[in-house]
Order: sequence, then C-alpha cells, then structure tokens
Amino acid sequence: MIIAETRAQAEDAGELVLIDYEELPVVINKETALDADSPVIHANLGDNKAWENTLGSGDVDKAFEEADHVLEETFYFGRHTAVSLESRIVLSEYDPGTERLTIHTSSQCPHMIETVFAQTLGVPEHNVRIVAPDVGGSFGLKIHTFGDEVAATAAAIKLGRPVKFVADRLESFVSDIHARENRVKAKIGIMNDGTMIAAEIDDLSGVGAYSQYPRTSVFEANQILNITFGPYKHPNYRAKATVVYLNAVPTSQYRAVGHPIGISVGEFMMDWAADVTGLDPFEIRRRNVMEDDSYPRNIGSGIPMKDLSHQACLEKLHGLMEYDKLLAEQAELREKGIYRGIGVAGFIKGTAPSPVG
Repeated sequence: MIIAETRAQAEDAGELVLIDYEELPVVINKETALDADSPVIHANLGDNKAWENTLGSGDVDKAFEEADHVLEETFYFGRHTAVSLESRIVLSEYDPGTERLTIHTSSQCPHMIETVFAQTLGVPEHNVRIVAPDVGGSFGLKIHTFGDEVAATAAAIKLGRPVKFVADRLESFVSDIHARENRVKAKIGIMNDGTMIAAEIDDLSGVGAYSQYPRTSVFEANQILNITFGPYKHPNYRAKATVVYLNAVPTSQYRAVGHPIGISVGEFMMDWAADVTGLDPFEIRRRNVMEDDSYPRNIGSGIPMKDLSHQACLEKLHGLMEYDKLLAEQAELREKGIYRGIGVAGFIKGTAPSPVG
C-alpha cells in the first residue's frame, strides 16, 4: 500500500514499485472449471466448486413423460457491473486517545459495515461511527465491503491520521463486484391445452477466486432457483445451482438479484410454449398463473406465498393495454411491412423475506 499527501504523489510512487509475478495456470471458463484436468484455484478444496444447491417438489420425471411437449433451451448471461455516478469512497479517521474510529463512506448499508469494520480491525463496535451521507448511486455495488476500503482504514489506525481512498473508474472495473456470469439450462413439459406440468432449471455460475464479503457470491444463483416460473403453477419442479471459482473479478449481489435471469428464462419458455400450442401469450399465462383464491401456498421451490393476485393483475393489464386493439393494429401494420412487438411478462418479487414469510 502507498500512502501519500496527494493522489498524484501516490501514483508517481507506484511507478517505483517493482513486482515479480509468478505466472500460474488460470481458470476462466466456468463450463470446464470442474473438469478433472482443470487447474484448482484453492488446492485445499480439491476442486473449483464454491457451492451447490438442489431443490424441488413433485415427481418431475413422471410429469415429463406425461407431457405432450417437452421444450429445452440453454441461456447465457454475460458479466456486467454497476457504474454509479460516484465511485466507491472511504475517508477514515482514528483517534488514539479515545480509540474511536470514524468512517465516512458511500456505503448503502452503514449499520452492517459498522459490524464488519469492528470485527475485521479489532475495534469495539461501540467505538465505530459510520457516516454515510450521500450514496451517489449503488445498484447493490455498495452493499459490499472491499479490501481496499478496509486497508485504507487500517492505515488510518496505524498512522494516527485520516486516510482517504477513492476508486477511479479503471480501478472500479477490475475491483468492484461484477454480476451474472450464468449459464442456465431450462426444460418444461406442457400439455396441448397449454398447462405446464413440469419444469427444470440447471444454473451454472462463475464467480471470482473468492466469495465476496459479507453478502457472498452465491445468492444470485440461489435466487434464480427460487423465483424462476414464480407466478405459475409448477408443482413438479427440479432445480440445481452450481457456483464455481474463476480467476476473475468477484461477482455478487447486483440490482434485482436473480430476478432478471429468472424472469428472462421463465418468460421465454412461456412464450415458446404459447407458440408450440398455438395459444396467445396472454392466454397461456391466464391458464398457468396461480389462482387468486389459492393462498397461502408454496411454489415449486418451496417459497411460501400469501395474498397474491396474478389473475386480477393479468385482467387489469389486459384492459389497460387494450390488448385486443393492439393485436388488430399489429396485424394491420404487418401488412405494411412494419413489425410491432407486443410483450407481456409475469414475475414475483420477494418482500421482507423472513422465517414467517
């Protein structure tokens, strides 16, 4: 670590540091990370598997055998990261006389990081004060605690004077968490009347060489299992998530964790089922959403649901869109060579999850 009076001084000093690198085998492909001949990032673990989970309900294999149509597709999602207006920043000050640590930060979780910094740096939690005035944008990025922020704070304690760290844009791209390096295999079984009677999800996620602290790098994968096909009846459901270590920037929770992937996969499969059965996309959703009078109930992943109204929402949306009118306009425009798309999607969003739902 280099500590200087100005950023320019620190960057100039950095040019004087000579580093000898030992080039090691790398793991960059999540789909081969568990192969027998793959390099292992953490030798003590034996392989590159960070985490695995399976869940489900019903007799999935039997339901697939009984289905009139079985549809399978594989989806790939590329990495991305938040680019908040204000990058990550921390200004830490330690008073040796009172042993009080004050940290000014753009974190969106001040109470959580109070505990994190206290435990990491060995300072009593009641002596740690977190000041988080303006977050400057986060999108989930600033939920997490990063090593450079802890290092800057440790330097403030050691030096007995304030230390400030601001991640510039280039540093952010290689240090801030990324999200959603996922490959999802989806499979559904449907009847000729459009009823979905079986569903299966297999998610493979590539994270960094370490799980991001303290919110972990596996939550996104688990959410995909929980919420895919969420609004629809799927009593025969099987889902698996595998998270593997890669020599890459760590991934973790980012905007609407798990939902963009789960909804994209589930709604694509519902539209495909509509095509196969010759049903209107709106109608196939009508036939598959959970009935408004069926609550409380659990969905296929075991998540409890209470007091939802997908049927009423669909009918309300149908009227607000003037759906039949849109279809007529779409047909007229198509005769003129203009292709207008009409989309509809359903989803569930967790609110205040707890042991009591």
